[in-house]
Order: sequence, then structure tokens, then C-alpha cells
Amino acid sequence: MTGRPTDSSAARASAAQWAGEPERGSATLVRMMIFLSLRLGRPLARCILYVIAAYFFAFAPSARRSSRQYLRRVLGHEPGVGERFRHVFAFASTVLDRLYVMRARYELFDISIEGEPLMEEALALGRGAFLLGAHLGSFELMSAMGRRRPGLAVAMAMYADNANRVATFLRAASPACTPEIIALGHLDAMLRISDCLDRGKFVGMLADRTIGEAPAQVVSFLGHAALFPSGPLRAAAALRRPVIFMTGLYRGGNRYHVVFRQIADFSQPAPGGREAAVRAAVVRYVAVLEEYCRSDPYNWFNFYDFWHGRRLRERAWSGRVRRGARPAGVAAALACAPILAFAGPYVFTAAWTVAATADAATSQPAEYEQLLKLLAARRHGHATFTEVQQLAILDRPLESSGELLYDAPDRLEKRTLKPRAETLILEHGVLTAHRGHRRYLMPLRDYPQVAPFIESIRATLAGDREALERLFRVGFEGSLAHWSLLLVPSDARLAGAVREIRIEGERDAIRSVDIRHRDGDRSRLSIGPEVSP
Repeated sequence: MTGRPTDSSAARASAAQWAGEPERGSATLVRMMIFLSLRLGRPLARCILYVIAAYFFAFAPSARRSSRQYLRRVLGHEPGVGERFRHVFAFASTVLDRLYVMRARYELFDISIEGEPLMEEALALGRGAFLLGAHLGSFELMSAMGRRRPGLAVAMAMYADNANRVATFLRAASPACTPEIIALGHLDAMLRISDCLDRGKFVGMLADRTIGEAPAQVVSFLGHAALFPSGPLRAAAALRRPVIFMTGLYRGGNRYHVVFRQIADFSQPAPGGREAAVRAAVVRYVAVLEEYCRSDPYNWFNFYDFWHGRRLRERAWSGRVRRGARPAGVAAALACAPILAFAGPYVFTAAWTVAATADAATSQPAEYEQLLKLLAARRHGHATFTEVQQLAILDRPLESSGELLYDAPDRLEKRTLKPRAETLILEHGVLTAHRGHRRYLMPLRDYPQVAPFIESIRATLAGDREALERLFRVGFEGSLAHWSLLLVPSDARLAGAVREIRIEGERDAIRSVDIRHRDGDRSRLSIGPEVSP
């Protein structure tokens, strides 16, 4: 079984089919079904379930075709009508049982657990872990483990549209027991994920469906090439946490079998590098997924063209490997220091610029020395900004705007006003994020990946020229009136995340910062005129 990065517009369009499927129902219908199921009890509700499953089987031809394709590959023969209906009924059964599980009606079920010691060990360490599931069986059965260990807490991370639908369902099913849901693609997503892990929580993700232009890998699944997202495993690698596969397999009647299997442990640096470790972890995830598809074939609930119909057209990434996102959510996350992308390029602009001029001044014209003095003399700055981030984990650019503030010696602030209000402050080596009524504190010393960035700021503010010249190789173009600096990291850790930084300006005014990341992501910050006090 092999895995390779790929990009195929046709395949991705087909892979995104699941995200665009209209919901068969509404919030009102969901509430009505919940009410009837809880009133009638599970035995009578299961009788009605045959009618619902028959309706779905008869009037969902696309899902029926996808079920047939999957069963043919997993069973090794052409599935009969009975086998195909059994597949649909198993799906309907887990949906119904989800209501009772969310209501903590565990007495209705016979639940066995495999891999419980693995979870006990992760709980004892207190650092949290990533739980990767799939649309295989019932992920909600995770709560059965929580019943045995009340201290076990899980936050679910998912894309915004799914998060809204799931939250609506869960609130209707169990208003008092709705779990924490983190909507990916929001600016605070990575902060929330990191915060949950630091508090010993587990972060759950379903890792079998690709969406938009999110990073993905081609892996052989049931004998055919399929796209699997690599973003969840990249997040785990960036945050240096273990990854555990989890599923709750439905085995007929009231029987479920909950499985926990180790996929990867990114707690320590991988000998072959992070990229190779992530690729291997994706392959391992798919291998475990295939194992349980074969042992419990009717638990696969991806009722769309999972293999993308035609052969995947594999091609290179134009000289790059998409390694996953940076922290503008899981936007934002991932190959560099997750927190820094939240802060945005401006946070480091002063440090980068002065570092560049300090390095170049030894051999360049007098404009360098003049520019260095102008920038170093600035004690306060307040300007507007617009920012466009092109992130691998998002299917379209992330645009934002707001205000930037700087107060010497080390206070840097980014106030995002659109698309939603958020304030990020870097001061004394601590990043503080404010969003709504929530406040996050993240001491950057706890993230060794960001040490070069912190050192660049410290060295700049302290005038430590020797330290500055260890970080960048610099190219200069233009004049003091209109200048451009190209910064290429010379520090190995910094170079592993950032390919180059181009800063343009006029005298002591910085006008733009363009950052090209090693994984192909890019962000461009345009800075407006000074704001009057």
C-alpha cells in the first residue's frame, strides 16, 4: 500500500460531492424523529426504521450505486439486493442508536471495547491526543469509554457547515450533553485545538473525506486508488501528539464493538522527518480502516462516489508538496509553528526588516544604513491592513482586514475587524488572542518550533546584530524612496517552514509583506497609511 500527494480537479470535485449533497430532512423533521424514537422506545423505533431504510433504498439512486460499488469491492462479488439493503439498514440503525447514546441510554446496548489500555495510557499522560475516526460505524460510541472514565473529554473538530448541522442535531438529541465542537477554517480553530489538548482533552476528527483543495494523499483502498486527507495527521504532527484510530462497529441487534488502535505518535521528532512520518501515518490509517471494512463490511457509510469514478490523474504539485495548513484555523496549522500564522506577518515585520538591513549593511550602499536608522527610530506605529492567505487546507483564499499597532520595545498588536473581530497581541514572548468573550494565552517558549521567530524579534529589539545575521540572507532592490527586501532564512529551523519573505516599502513605511511558505502556502499583507491619533 502506497501513498503519494496528488492534485486532480476532477477527483476533488467528485470527492467534494458529499459536502454538496442536500440534507434529506430538516431540523424540524429531526426533532420530530427524536421525539418519536424516545417516546416509542428502541424496539418500536426499529420497526419504523425498516420503512425509513426502504424509502432511502428506493429513492436515493446515487447512494444505492455507491453502496453497490463499495460492497462489490469489499465482499469480492456482486452484492445481491439483500446485501445492499442490509448496508442501508445498518446505516439507519446507527443513526437511530446515536439518539440513545447521546441520551446516555447505555443499558440498551451490549458494548465491547478493544484497546482500552491504550486510552488509559493516553489519559494518564494528560497531554491529550488526536482521535481519528471515519464514516465507519458510530463515532459517538466514544462516549461509552467516557462512561467508564468520567474524566475523558472529547472535542470534535469539523468544517463549519458540518459543524452547524451536527450541533443542531446534538442539541436536539441531548440539550444538556452537547460536546464541544470546533469549526475548522476559523481563525481561532488551531488555538482551540491546542488549548483542548493542553487541558488533557482528546480532539476527534473524521479523516476519510477530502474537501476542496485541502492537502490529500492517494492511497490504495480496497484495491483501488482513493484520496485521503492528510490535514488531520499534519495537525497532530505540528502539535506533537499521538494519534489513535477509533470506531464503534455495529454488529447487529444491540451489539457494538468499540475499537482503539494506535496510528502514530508524533510526540518525538521522526528520524526521517515530519513529511515522511505524516505520509506513513496516512497509509497506516487507511490500512487500519480497510481492515475493519473487511471485518465489518456493512459499517461503511460513505454513500457517494468515494473512488471518484474514473482513474485519478496524478500529477506533481508544480514543484511543491502541499503539507497542510497553517494556523488560520487548521486553517491554520501546520508545518511551521501553529501559533505564528494566527499572529500574521506584521507581528514579525519590524524584526525581519531590521534584521535584513543589518545583514546587508556590511556590503550594500548607504541606503541600507539610512533605512536601518529610520526603522529603528520608530517607537510607535498604527496603520490599517488587508491580508490574503492562500492555505492548503482551505478551498479559497482567506481574506481579512483591520488595524496594526506597534509600541516599542516589544508590543505588537493585530486587530482583525473583518470578516470577524479578533485581537492578537504579542508582548513579552506571550501571544494573547481575544475573540468574543474568550481569551487565550500561549507562551511561545512552550513551542520550540517558533524559537527562530522569537529570537529575531528579541535580537532586533535588543540590537543584537550577530543574532540577526544568523537568521537571514538578504537581497536589496531599489532605493530608499521605494525599496524591496528579499529575506531567505539561513536558520535551519526557520528555513524548514519559510521559503522566502519579500518586504516592500517607502522610506520608513512598510507597504507589504509577502511570505511564501515551504509547503506552498502564501500570505500577503498590504499595509495602508498611518492612522492619525
